[in-house]
Amino acid sequence: MTVVPGYIRMKPNTAPAFMAASIALLAKFAGAPSRIRRIAALVPLVIGAGTMFQYVTGLSLHLDQMFFDDPVQKIYPGRMAHLTAINFVLLGLALLWRTKRVSIERKRLGDTIALLVAISSLLAIVGYLYGVPLLYGSIKHTAMAFHTGLSFLLLSLAVVFIDPRGAVASLFWSRKAGGVVARRLLPAAILIPIGLGRVFVSDTFDFNNLRMGMELEVVA
Repeated sequence: MTVVPGYIRMKPNTAPAFMAASIALLAKFAGAPSRIRRIAALVPLVIGAGTMFQYVTGLSLHLDQMFFDDPVQKIYPGRMAHLTAINFVLLGLALLWRTKRVSIERKRLGDTIALLVAISSLLAIVGYLYGVPLLYGSIKHTAMAFHTGLSFLLLSLAVVFIDPRGAVASLFWSRKAGGVVARRLLPAAILIPIGLGRVFVSDTFDFNNLRMGMELEVVA
């Protein structure tokens, strides 16, 4: 339920939705019939869309505790965060558009949607690292768990890279100079600024000397 005691918990519906999305990806990787992939992809899409419907209308579809009870959360027990529900809708669409019968344009759109999920989940993870709750959910209702954001990041990247001939994956795995640069530098270009920011933005980090601290921040 949580990575560390006291952290925000993964909600009951989130885990089955992740499992269904993973099954859709595994079916795609194994070359299973497209019907199996579509059914598996519809599960996170329906759960996410149903949850957003409940938030918008105030009605209850009895989805929140359909799989497991939630005795801890008092307001909307068992209900996943807004951001989690939206990501499941987007991820479900991206998985649906990974079938063979879909046009190339829709596959590219699926890549774009999956990358949007990756960006939003990365923002949630950075929000935890920097202590900014607004980046990983609503303070009023509920928020995305840390390992939920990490799972979204991994799954969305898997959606993009499961087809090596896809628009993004083909560029990344290219043997040309652009592909080499992307493979070697892009991960570092994303992770190093986040790590340095965690050090320099943290209130607990004491440079002892203000000018020294400012110089290190500028260089970083």
